[in-house]
Amino acid sequence: MKVTLVYGFLGAGKTTLLRRLIPRFQPLGRIAVLVNEFGREGIDQHVLRTADVRVRELTGGCICCEVRADLLAALVQIGREVAPERLVVEPTGLAAPYMLSQVFTQAEVREIAQIDSVVTVVDAARHEVAHQAFGDFYVDQMRVADVLAINKADIATPEQIETARDAARRLNPDAALAVTSHADIDPDLVLAAIAAPRPAPAAANGDHVHVHDEHVHGEQPELSTLGLERTTLHPGPLARDHLDRWLAALARGAFGDVVRAKGIVPVDNDTLLVDVVMGGVEVRTFRPTPARFEVIGRNLDPRSMEKSLANGNTHIPSPSLTQ
Repeated sequence: MKVTLVYGFLGAGKTTLLRRLIPRFQPLGRIAVLVNEFGREGIDQHVLRTADVRVRELTGGCICCEVRADLLAALVQIGREVAPERLVVEPTGLAAPYMLSQVFTQAEVREIAQIDSVVTVVDAARHEVAHQAFGDFYVDQMRVADVLAINKADIATPEQIETARDAARRLNPDAALAVTSHADIDPDLVLAAIAAPRPAPAAANGDHVHVHDEHVHGEQPELSTLGLERTTLHPGPLARDHLDRWLAALARGAFGDVVRAKGIVPVDNDTLLVDVVMGGVEVRTFRPTPARFEVIGRNLDPRSMEKSLANGNTHIPSPSLTQ
């Protein structure tokens, strides 16, 4: 099966892009999606699943390292049960492209799946922050792309868009490039990349440092994940005003340094899809789905976080109370 990889740092808009692209992939044949999430609570599989598309999920680590052994098993299962002509793989935002390329060049993987296109989504509004925090790992996702989407132009300043676009052009002058809002990329750019010949992936460079080595096992505190299940979220729907206050506190650091949080949360008479990325909060309506919420960050205070969310009357602390 032919593979399209969709990279992008946490919260850049990969899943939103896939929701737009997958319907356009239908003429290419049967489609399957493999979603890799760093945490234990799968969110994206619920966002992407449709009646016509099978979604398989790998959670609890990165497919380029912690769960790479599971990747082969997943590919075998997808090939046997779905036999798709096109497999779309959404790695976690913490995936290192050169390590993942090594996985796909292994003989047993090449027999099952071959990469023919790579799309990378860049959050224009947070490009500089992410680059400073994660260095070469972050820009490597831009270097390997056939198509670059400079996303979130609706919330980025013109200067931020220009900075991200200039960086993309400098790092990868041969890629097709588009500036997008809500990942509204022209699907023909991706279809053209699929049709074009693609060179064999380069061998991994020893100078490229994987994020988990540099930023988790180094001097900085370890990234941790916290999954909140329905019993923690609330026995019934939360009040919307309480959820909004809790999300604002989460984003500003009241419960630790949150790099990314996302989830599906019932409120009043509605269901919301929630994204928190580096201090920003985005909330939109979603179809009725069981509640779940995942937080990735450093120095997380799970007890305070869970208590404040589950009890609508609980005081939501300021950052100074937990840091």
